[in-house]
Amino acid sequence: MNLVFIFCDMLRPNLLYSFNENVVAPGEMDHLFDNLKGTAYTNCYTPAPDSPRSLACLYTGLYPKNNGCTTRIKWPKYYLKPEAETIFDMLSKKSYTTHINLTESEEKTGFLPDNIKGDICLHDSTDKIMDVFRSNIESDTDSAYFINLNDYHWSMDDYGHNSMGDYYGQKHLKTYIDMLFQGIDIEDIDYLFIYSDHGFLLDNEKVENQLLLTNDNRSKITMFVRKKGDNILKKNRKLSSIMDIHPTLNEILELTENKNSDGISLFSDEEYENIVIEDHKNFSVSLEQLIENWSIRTREYHYYKSLDDDALFKVMSDHEYIKIGSINGNIREILEGKIRDVSLSYQDTLIQHEILKSYQALYNCNFHYSSGESRFNGRRSIAGKIQRLLYRNKYIRW
Repeated sequence: MNLVFIFCDMLRPNLLYSFNENVVAPGEMDHLFDNLKGTAYTNCYTPAPDSPRSLACLYTGLYPKNNGCTTRIKWPKYYLKPEAETIFDMLSKKSYTTHINLTESEEKTGFLPDNIKGDICLHDSTDKIMDVFRSNIESDTDSAYFINLNDYHWSMDDYGHNSMGDYYGQKHLKTYIDMLFQGIDIEDIDYLFIYSDHGFLLDNEKVENQLLLTNDNRSKITMFVRKKGDNILKKNRKLSSIMDIHPTLNEILELTENKNSDGISLFSDEEYENIVIEDHKNFSVSLEQLIENWSIRTREYHYYKSLDDDALFKVMSDHEYIKIGSINGNIREILEGKIRDVSLSYQDTLIQHEILKSYQALYNCNFHYSSGESRFNGRRSIAGKIQRLLYRNKYIRW
């Protein structure tokens, strides 16, 4: 059996006609999906909208709290919990040969888990994995190909986060995938997955209220699956996640059900009651970054929570949301409870935030000396600043 996984970094689904009928005209990737046939999952989310955490969710089928990669700098190679069964472990159990293209810098950054088992072949370029794929596709060997494409992300870096960056990003992706499958009988591929890890904001979509940073533009992902024999392009609107590739592969390989997975097979009629999404407010890479934004997506609602604010939206369709003015206290308590259950840092961060607010309150208070005399509060007054300038570096006994 041949399994192909094509990772398109940052490919945003609501800019694609195949996933969003409000898009004016089909783009390059829409033409690709239409030619391939298969299923577009139009309500698919990542619990963690950045590459390190989202890939960890993909590999393990687990939320960040359960897989160990809890911030945007904690890559799978260094932080993935060793006891978490990955998709590579599953392929190893069935004696698959797994091919992955990865540059040296990506490998050092930590793109892949450190303890991958089985017959793994790493290739340092897309050209090399293409050659291997095209040479081996008709063989009887059970093989899995993980093809990592950064073209869309690079295009946005080159042209800007705008329609031009989107156009050329889609064009480069389609060109490579067309080359990959040129002269190949698509029916030689038993299962094809094309997916992204997170979205992004266009230059004209700057979010003034950071509470809403985990909206669809950033947390919704592209998820397209083709099974051998598919002859139409379908849309599946069930609530799904990048975590679902793990249990889907478990089903394909006919392994014993992995009870530790937080995901649900994409082929199942079952869907999530809710998906919890958590993210940073500061996207620069730094030590010990904090998660400060959370949200919950259900079929009917999208709830947003920050340290100081929250908002609830009614989902009217895949692409239409209406804000609810006031949130019932019981509903808020239930929603925050769901976040607390899934997010490792939620409760601790809220406590620290409350302590910081107490510090601010202390700073703004005027206290008296214990003897009852009023304090000068010189450090914060203009007179105090002048006093410090006059007596800087001098010790005066009053």
